[in-house]
Amino acid sequence: MSTATLHEAALLVELTIRQWTATRHDKAVSREVEDAHHAVHAGRYTKTLVDKKLLEPLAKAAQAIRKWHYAQTLPWSDNGTRLLPSRLLMDYRDRLHKLIVEFDRAAGEFCAEYPNAIQAARTRLGSMFDLSDYPQAATLRQAFGVELDFTPIPSASDVRLKIAGDEQEEIKNSITEAVHARHARALRGCYEQLRTLLLRVKEQCSRDSPVIRTSLMGNLREFLNVISAFNITGDAQLAQIEDDIRRNVLADADTLRASSHARAGIAAATEAILRKMPV
Repeated sequence: MSTATLHEAALLVELTIRQWTATRHDKAVSREVEDAHHAVHAGRYTKTLVDKKLLEPLAKAAQAIRKWHYAQTLPWSDNGTRLLPSRLLMDYRDRLHKLIVEFDRAAGEFCAEYPNAIQAARTRLGSMFDLSDYPQAATLRQAFGVELDFTPIPSASDVRLKIAGDEQEEIKNSITEAVHARHARALRGCYEQLRTLLLRVKEQCSRDSPVIRTSLMGNLREFLNVISAFNITGDAQLAQIEDDIRRNVLADADTLRASSHARAGIAAATEAILRKMPV
């Protein structure tokens, strides 16, 4: 597949989730501990400013966003930017919108409870309480947020620099090579996710008395539902592996729980597929 076609078949997305950490380094207490033990630069004491339970709904909402984001995208660059196939864009955005609404709701509820949380901290932290550690209630809501940045995949044809022809061609070639290298990395990421899921199936089905959870096959099915979209360049090996898994590995959890023979068959089929996968 050419860079131009890849440019049309996917885009890049960067997810940022902002959260107040609700912690603060207490320099005074850190010094007291060091003085008590005659130590120097021995560590840092970090205070938890509010009851952790108050932040649990936000943490769960943020984790749900990240889980969906990673399930629908592949790694692209070291800065967190990921590759999103255009075929998945609408489902990705629709589901993410609902998850962000839940995150915003949790943030609003926390901010409403914030004044009470500060009062409770006065008792919980004792002499370590310092009101200056806490953001103003009026500005706290700004500490929570979810941002998405969509950008096209760089294309050599977009280069319009006023430089010598040879230098411009060199830059275009560099862009093309970088895009191909990063797409290869994304494809490796797809194989790695698939390998992890298959190893889990093999491990469980190879045990004498396994605990077969519905998620064992459920997670594999979910990944197979997007793998064809991830296979942007039409990698024949990946397509064949997908077909092999659907034919020979996917099974009903109840059947696997009840039958050691069925588990042995799935373990053998999974092992055969794993041997075919690129290292």
